[in-house]
Amino acid sequence: MEDYSDIVYYERTDGTVDCFLKYEARNDYGPYFVNAYSSIPDLEYVTKGDKIIELIDDSFGTKQTFYVFAIDDGYFEFHHSIRCFKGTRLCTIYKSKDVVKKHKFPNRIDQGVDEFTKEPFIKATMFGGNKYGFSFGMFYVRIEYINNKHKLYVDYSSSRFKFTKYHTLHFLLDNGSVLSFRDFKKPVKYTNNSERGDYINMTTSSIMTNQDIQLLASHKVLKWNLTNDEGTILAEQGVPSILSMTDPLKEIHREVFQDFVATYLSLYDEIRGDEDYKVDDEAENEDRRQSSSTCYVYLMVDTTNNFHKIGISNNPKYREHTLQSDKPTIELLYAKEYPSRTIAEAFEAALHRVYANKRIRGEWFNLDAYDIEEIKQTLK
Repeated sequence: MEDYSDIVYYERTDGTVDCFLKYEARNDYGPYFVNAYSSIPDLEYVTKGDKIIELIDDSFGTKQTFYVFAIDDGYFEFHHSIRCFKGTRLCTIYKSKDVVKKHKFPNRIDQGVDEFTKEPFIKATMFGGNKYGFSFGMFYVRIEYINNKHKLYVDYSSSRFKFTKYHTLHFLLDNGSVLSFRDFKKPVKYTNNSERGDYINMTTSSIMTNQDIQLLASHKVLKWNLTNDEGTILAEQGVPSILSMTDPLKEIHREVFQDFVATYLSLYDEIRGDEDYKVDDEAENEDRRQSSSTCYVYLMVDTTNNFHKIGISNNPKYREHTLQSDKPTIELLYAKEYPSRTIAEAFEAALHRVYANKRIRGEWFNLDAYDIEEIKQTLK
């Protein structure tokens, strides 16, 4: 028998079609199973009428072959290959790529304000269907907005390689540009890894810029590699994927990661509000990335509304100049030099906490004369 039609299709309102086995194989002892096979890669696009599954019934020792055909256009997912009984779900057809993403690779991102620090944050609880991060083969990647910074977190196994501040992680985008992340923080070991059930035991992070976020929201990541300070490639792989992932899955994962960053960016825009007060523009972030033995905490003012900015920079005068190119009414008032960026960040965070109830957005505050005098004395 070459045609096989003893199949039940259940079309759902969410854009999926499930295929169930209605046929019941039997032998002298009662119900028997059939074996199912498919050569179509997971989430390959099929069209109505395509041969998608081969069923083999050899319950009486005589091999009979049946075929299942696609009842609709869509993305094909095969569920069972052996020992299929009556009622077994054989496959699902997702009618659009958006339906695939929603069911198979959901993103969930939370936005809020920390009740202790009063700082806005963006954190995710689901990364393309994975609660730990996006799989890039040898490590997981997460993006968070915390302490007024975009942070790229990398979770990895210390048995495979080690991240240090001398390593650089490169992402090749589909427009030919390359994003590079360096100056990784000292890796921290997970204290309890039992819940993960995998080999990941270390995490580290690097600062991201607004431009990084915008590029990742607009373009797909094609490949990555990790290099040392001499440019030697330590690890590389096509992305985001596990080694056995099929081409259709790779493309969908690329889009899911891009969708995640685009959603993240829209939430960030909500937090930052007016364009005039978005800090961390390209010049600011390049400044933040520079390695320097010293760093400054500064106070600036926008004379049009008397809002004040508390931030850090390797070169506050240069920072003032870059901000003035967009808004000439911004002026540098005070700046104090610290021996390292880490110490400057600690003082910046402390000032942000002290004046958290006067925050307008990001690093901008509605300070009164008494507050300004306090900061002036602090930054003497």
